[in-house]
Formats: sequence, structure tokens, C-alpha cells
Amino acid sequence: TVTVNTTPTIIATAPTTVICKNDALSLTANGANTYLWSTSATGSLVVITPTANGTWEYTVTGTSSNGCSSTASISVKVSACLGLNEAGLNNLQIQIFPNPAESFLYINLNNLTENLDFELYNVSGKLVYKKILQDQNNTIPIDELSNGIYLIKLQHRSELIYSGKFIKN
Repeated sequence: TVTVNTTPTIIATAPTTVICKNDALSLTANGANTYLWSTSATGSLVVITPTANGTWEYTVTGTSSNGCSSTASISVKVSACLGLNEAGLNNLQIQIFPNPAESFLYINLNNLTENLDFELYNVSGKLVYKKILQDQNNTIPIDELSNGIYLIKLQHRSELIYSGKFIKN
């Protein structure tokens, strides 16, 4: 008699896949009993803190109770996250309010001289809203978003210059 065991379906996730250099990020795997990451860490959760810019791929091998294994990968883009001065936005002042918010999120960009890319991500890392900010005073409608925690990212010429969180009530 030959027994054919099924291989596990491994899924690797992160709350976001774009971070600043030297920021910590939790990567999670599921679908198996034991895990081995390309960082040599074991367990379903690993915290990475990349120290160099670029796109980094993290692979996890999951092994099921029957000894079968499978792999999954997740790519993380690491940005220098230039300060406002280095990005050529020396006098830019960023105000984002209220927090928590219910219907609208207001973004005031005093002394804005160039367009910024605004992105809003849910806790699963899914992009839920994107807009090019061209004005000093901006209103972002959030009434259709589910209640929870969201990550805000402002980018200038593809470089992350601001990231923060807000709560949607």
C-alpha cells in the first residue's frame, strides 16, 4: 500500500510590503505545523528589520505533521524614507487629523511645492485608497471604510517621506 500525503499550502503575509530602512516588520506564515524562514528564524512569525534599501524576498518553508513541505515567498520594498529636507520639501509641514476619524480625514500640507502620492492601507496590507495630493488642504472620504486601523503613506517621487496610522471609527 502506498500512501500519498498532500503537501501543505503555505501563505506568507505582512501588514504592508513597503517600509522604511531600519523599520521592523512582522511576517506571518500559515498552513503548516512548523516553519523555517530564509532568515534562519523558525516559527510562524518572524520580525525583520532591513538595513539596506531595495526589494527583499523572504521565503518560508512550512512542514506539515506528515512530513511534507512547501514554500511561500513575500517581497518587501525597503525605502530610504528621506526626510523632508533631503526630498527637497524643506518647509513642508504635514498635519493629518482627526485621529480617530469617522467620515473624513483631513491632510494639510503647508508650504507644498510638489505633488505627493497619498496611499491608505488596511491592516492586511491591502491598498484601499490612493490619491495624488496637489493642494495644501485635502479631504479624504473614509466613511465607506470598515472600522479599524489604517496605515497612511505619503510619497514624493516614489520615496516614502511620511508614514503613520489612524483609527477609523
